[in-house]
Amino acid sequence: MSLHNHLMRLQQADSLIQRKATGNAMSFAKKLNLSRSMLYEFLDEMKKLGCPVKYSRQEKTFYYTEPVKLTLDLFVKEMDKRELKKITGGKNLKVLHLSDYIGQTDNNFT
Repeated sequence: MSLHNHLMRLQQADSLIQRKATGNAMSFAKKLNLSRSMLYEFLDEMKKLGCPVKYSRQEKTFYYTEPVKLTLDLFVKEMDKRELKKITGGKNLKVLHLSDYIGQTDNNFT
């Protein structure tokens, strides 16, 4: 899976969890276009990142056990011509901005 798709899925999952709109595991998996087993792997990954996510049988939704704010920031340092020559031998580099690709398909990343 591309980095873009992974980040978008993380944002979508966070939004559904915040709104308590995930439904049960099968419903949540379908909303994220995952199998049920892949959903649990994805949730384990979220937990490793520090997201305190649990499931409520009573409310039939996944939820955060404490307030969470998901922020996805990428840092790009602009380099001057001298620095660019050091790492590229004088060739020009194409600068990519993640925000330009949000909402586009995987075909743009191959």
